[in-house]
Amino acid sequence: MTGLTRFSDILDQNDLLHEVLEQLHKDFNTDASDFAWNDGPHAYHQFRKELQRYIRSVYDSDLSRLKSMLYRVDVSEKKLNRIWVLDKEDQVSGLVGLVLDRELQKVLTRRMFRNK
Repeated sequence: MTGLTRFSDILDQNDLLHEVLEQLHKDFNTDASDFAWNDGPHAYHQFRKELQRYIRSVYDSDLSRLKSMLYRVDVSEKKLNRIWVLDKEDQVSGLVGLVLDRELQKVLTRRMFRNK
């Protein structure tokens, strides 16, 4: 596989970014109106803020739904356990990072097996 391991490593790779976003929308059962990537100088920070707002909204309204979404994304339970002990804002921020990194791993794994 490549040396890419974190979502922030792919900010200059549009095709990979779009695959990660498609996977995220699929796993979260959402569409682009919930959160989207908009090209521009602050695209990553804007996207992360939108995703964080979305996750916080689900967290506030239906924690069991959020946990189900995290299960579909297949975030490591060990990593989640480290997040759940933080205060709420740090939890949400940590969840965003875990979700994005896991979705990237899934896309890269799929690409690796597709190219064999």
